Amino acid sequence: MLPAFGLTLIAMVVIYFALMRKSTVQDDHSDRIKRNVRLYADRIKEIDSDLQDEYIDKDDFQRQHAELSRQLIDTVEQLENAPVTTAARRPWLLWFVPLPLAAFVIYGAIGAYPDWQISQQLEGLNTAGSPEAFQARMGELDKAMRERLEQKPDQLEYRLMVARFAMNKGDYDEAVSHYRILAELLPDDPDAQAFYAQAEYLRAGRKITADVAKHLDKALKLNPYQATALGLVGIHAFESGDLNAAVDAWQTLLQVLPPESDRAKLIRGGLEEARKRLADSGQSMASVQETGKADANAIQKIEVSVSVAANIPTLPPETLVFVYAKAASGPPMPLAARKLTLAQLPATIELDESMAMMPSMTLSLFKDVIVGARVSRSGQPIPQAGDWQGESQPFDWRKNGDVSVTIDQQVP
Repeated sequence: MLPAFGLTLIAMVVIYFALMRKSTVQDDHSDRIKRNVRLYADRIKEIDSDLQDEYIDKDDFQRQHAELSRQLIDTVEQLENAPVTTAARRPWLLWFVPLPLAAFVIYGAIGAYPDWQISQQLEGLNTAGSPEAFQARMGELDKAMRERLEQKPDQLEYRLMVARFAMNKGDYDEAVSHYRILAELLPDDPDAQAFYAQAEYLRAGRKITADVAKHLDKALKLNPYQATALGLVGIHAFESGDLNAAVDAWQTLLQVLPPESDRAKLIRGGLEEARKRLADSGQSMASVQETGKADANAIQKIEVSVSVAANIPTLPPETLVFVYAKAASGPPMPLAARKLTLAQLPATIELDESMAMMPSMTLSLFKDVIVGARVSRSGQPIPQAGDWQGESQPFDWRKNGDVSVTIDQQVP
């Protein structure tokens, strides 16, 4: 089977010579060609975005890319064989079609491949046989992401990863430079504001400068449960002797951390030490008296009741159903997801931290979420025309972890 970019090249040649052979081109035909080229470009961008967001894998990308190219070839051949009426020759159209398609050929051949290589390097970290091998692969991944970031500086995901690598190496100057860009480009993203504040705090020698305070305040206004900001506020308050402020921040933080995580255990240890120091000093313990109640009863999962409406047509019982939770405002990537079959519905399932698609995109990082369920006729997790789905309204999952979703809307 021809690779996707090879079919794109054929599509380019077919369109070019189809127009060259016709001494006259009907206005309607040329308009339809332009519309189809634009649609083709839009769909290529969509599936590339899906590949980068890990909604589809490389094989799915190649299959969909090839199918789009075949459809474009078929459309042009049909137009070529259709009757035409006389109209003025339009030599500019010969440039209009080949140039964007030539760009698509290059794009298909080299555009998404580096991103796929990086995804393979990420997966390869899991198979490193020793700490030395892991560090070596991390270095290769860091290098690949830096090179890709030079080619595509608007790739925020790579900028975030490069910034994290810099933080791990203790290179706070570089980390701040990347996090500052993210904070400026994403002014309404609490994570971007908190990550920048943390990097600047460490670069400043563990000091809360005016800039750090500004971004911490902004992060917590956008999301009062932002874990990085809460942790930083608590640590600084503890080190500064403001034990009540440390307790307040850490109590809130424990509401969003998985109870058995290493970080939660560390925070509980800090809380115990803060309580002890408060008791020894005789300071007010008004906030401490309630310690433990909130984090002990905090909701750590979402319970989803999924049902199917009667208006859905009969589909094979093995048809896949994807149930997911995503941020109410933020990236579209699911924070947690599970896969069922139509035969299993109605059902009540749980979504939690362990079901995240990426460690940097988890339920604990977001306050308000939308829960949805989709019957996928193609078996793919990304929505396609003809699928059936349903979604909840945005809600604070930490306050109410129960939600019902009815699948009753068809994807247009």
